[in-house]
Amino acid sequence: MSNKLNLMGRLNNLFNHFGKNVRIRFCVDFLMNASFTMVVPYLPIYFSQRVGTSLTGIMFAGVILAGIIGGITGGMLDDRIGRRKIMLIAEGTTIVTYTLIAFCNSPWWNNVYLTFLLYVISMLFFGMLSPAVSALLIDSSQPEYRKYMYQFQYWLVNLALASGSLIGGFFFQKYYFVLFLLVALSDVIAFLSTLLLITDDFEPVRKSKDGEDNEDPAIKKVGMMQTLFGLIKDRLFVMYFLASFSLATISCQMTNYIAIHMTEAIPRQQLIGSFYLNGMNLLGMLQSENTLLVICCTFMVTFLVQKISQRVTVVAGVMLFALGYVYMMVGTVPLLFFLAMLITTVGELLYVPIGQNFLADLAPDRQRGLYMGIAGLSGSFGMILASLMITFVNILPSAVIVVIVSLFGILAAFLYARLDIGIKEKLKIPAESSPKFKTR
Repeated sequence: MSNKLNLMGRLNNLFNHFGKNVRIRFCVDFLMNASFTMVVPYLPIYFSQRVGTSLTGIMFAGVILAGIIGGITGGMLDDRIGRRKIMLIAEGTTIVTYTLIAFCNSPWWNNVYLTFLLYVISMLFFGMLSPAVSALLIDSSQPEYRKYMYQFQYWLVNLALASGSLIGGFFFQKYYFVLFLLVALSDVIAFLSTLLLITDDFEPVRKSKDGEDNEDPAIKKVGMMQTLFGLIKDRLFVMYFLASFSLATISCQMTNYIAIHMTEAIPRQQLIGSFYLNGMNLLGMLQSENTLLVICCTFMVTFLVQKISQRVTVVAGVMLFALGYVYMMVGTVPLLFFLAMLITTVGELLYVPIGQNFLADLAPDRQRGLYMGIAGLSGSFGMILASLMITFVNILPSAVIVVIVSLFGILAAFLYARLDIGIKEKLKIPAESSPKFKTR
């Protein structure tokens, strides 16, 4: 009991060290993520029932493209006109799009194609919002607390996903009109909180009386597209991008290669007593296990590894993460799948906040939006590659696919280890130390 109170005291003390912007944004993001998860995972089913599976696949390729364009555009504009302005524009647009989506699916009117167009527009502006929020969190946080900030954020995201998907699973089929309105309402709250409560200390480019501006020379000397290519010269950022891409490729196997493998390799069978399951049931249970473990174990794992070297922690995390996925790609014993997911989730909890902190340390003050926007593409590219790997299911032996995924894990672990060394040399960070937490 005393240990539990001690942990809660530390968590409360840690949360109080986060800036006002961070605390406000945590609450807003929880609300937005929960509301979006009520509808977004079920939209492919919604469209496929109305326009067919083939056309839905093509339509959602456009959704992914809109998110990519939004991320790049938002990242660059963020550094030029400010985080808060981009957030207000994106949140305001999302209010309009989801309000219109609701009325396109109301008891009085129904238009599936206009719904899709509005959804693409919302994803474009949501892509713009993401790097702005990420940059704001970095601007508003102290370096020594960022790793813990990302741990809190990761926990809240998973809690929101669990809450939203549960509500959507029960109510989307019959009450999607109401749920679309709830998404619009959550965006109204987000817009008002940004307008009234968020302060942006970042100073974008402004012309002075003599015609000079304060734009970063790295941006000022070249055009916007050349600035993107200029990121390739940042060796540490390229290493981070490749590591994130590798990890995204692995994690996206769950809904691609692993889903197919489990459906084919695990027929309906007895698990415990009179409880039977098949591959599809097991897939859903594993995803629920992952979410529950993250919600219940995040802070415990955080404090257990406080005294362990960051490099050891992140490398061990990546290797455990990859190891669990490797088994799920070839395994056939249901109980061992649950053990593999436990191993994978522990690895995830170890490496995710450290990886996010690497990006925060890498991004220059006046190019944080750009770095956040481009870094976000690693997940999109990883998702695309994971989807393409499905085409090799009947061509290459499963052992070859497993070796490829294992190599992605080894590459990510190596790159993160090198990043840890490179960032400390760049920032001239002395021996590792963790913030001291007072307990009450």
